[in-house]
Amino acid sequence: MRLCALGHDWLAVTVARPVPAGDAEQARRVAAEHLAFCPDITAETSFPAYAATLPGTTIWRFWWD
Repeated sequence: MRLCALGHDWLAVTVARPVPAGDAEQARRVAAEHLAFCPDITAETSFPAYAATLPGTTIWRFWWD
C-alpha cells in the first residue's frame, strides 16, 4: 500500500495486490478493516455493497467528516 494523495480530511492509497476477483470472503475482511479505520465508508452505502466494490480495485479512498 502506498499513499498517493492526502487532504485535510481524506486520503487515497494505491495497492499493488488488490482483492482477487471472486473472493468475497477476502473482500469482506478487507472491508471490515476499512470500516474500522474509516467508519464513514458505510454512510453512503451498505457494508456488503462496499465489500463488493473492492475486488480488482487498486485505489482505496478514505475520508472523515
